[in-house]
Amino acid sequence: MLVHSLSFPDPELKSSTIETFQIITKDAPGLMAEHLATLTPLLISLTNAQEPANTLKVRIAALKCLGAQPKSLPFTALRPYKAQVLKELEKSLDDRKRLVRREAVECRSQWFTLSGSIGSA
Repeated sequence: MLVHSLSFPDPELKSSTIETFQIITKDAPGLMAEHLATLTPLLISLTNAQEPANTLKVRIAALKCLGAQPKSLPFTALRPYKAQVLKELEKSLDDRKRLVRREAVECRSQWFTLSGSIGSA
């Protein structure tokens, strides 16, 4: 149900759902790791400024959630997504809002430093 709520146009609903996923990433990393194939592409798409429903708050929340993944989830779960995430986050580095650009830099640095060890929980 949470994943489905990300498809609704309401930005408040989207940002609240993303914040919930960020909490799950920190508190239940195993659960989040099981759903990375679905959630990671969705979170990446929510960082896109070209979509009108992706407000400033939604883009920042998505970047924070993506940035929390390398801190909490094991490398083996994130490895298949590392190249895609890094490539897609380049677009957020050119966002017109400084707050989004700053969060994109922080998020990318977390993914760049992702290595073969398990993230700290």
